[in-house]
Amino acid sequence: MTANLIRSADGAKLNDRRLPVTPDLTARLAAEYRFALGPWATNLSAQANYIGRARLTFYETLDRKMGGYATVATSAFFTSDRFTIGGRIDNLFDIKGDSFAFGNPFSIMEARQYTPLQPRTLTFSIVQSW
Repeated sequence: MTANLIRSADGAKLNDRRLPVTPDLTARLAAEYRFALGPWATNLSAQANYIGRARLTFYETLDRKMGGYATVATSAFFTSDRFTIGGRIDNLFDIKGDSFAFGNPFSIMEARQYTPLQPRTLTFSIVQSW
């Protein structure tokens, strides 16, 4: 279902009623697997997110396309007694998407503006519980 504007404040006829910054489609798929690996309680997980295409504004002259990308994250954590050791990779395939296409409002007409996704990021952690 697409988010649509029902009517304009001034009663003007609307050719395109889609709301700005609202993707036509979003989806999330997640999987998790827990098992024992010797003395370690192991947790493996993966997640994929899709953000569909969207537009910035109602105005054609200011309209910018954004979205239309998918990202994947994966993690592995191992817990034994009071210690947890793990890692996570976000944006596994280092996707270059535009998460919100509105930068500087004073120069939007002069140049393409975008807000890039977080690049591929690896996080490693060691946690001790007291």
